[in-house]
Amino acid sequence: MAREKRMDKTSSIGIVEDLFSMMMKKKYGLEARFDVVVNMDKGDIEIFLLKEIVETVTDPVLQMQR
Repeated sequence: MAREKRMDKTSSIGIVEDLFSMMMKKKYGLEARFDVVVNMDKGDIEIFLLKEIVETVTDPVLQMQR
């Protein structure tokens, strides 16, 4: 993508991170806590959805049952 559009690597990484961030917010809502990690050298994209482990789930977006 970066080569085709003649963009620098940093800009490409930012665009990919923003795209996946928007997708996560759309699926899980604005209150979701997540991290998007893009490694252009390896071609990897990792998305970590952070949840609190609780006995009783009151918010399935932010929590999961033990």
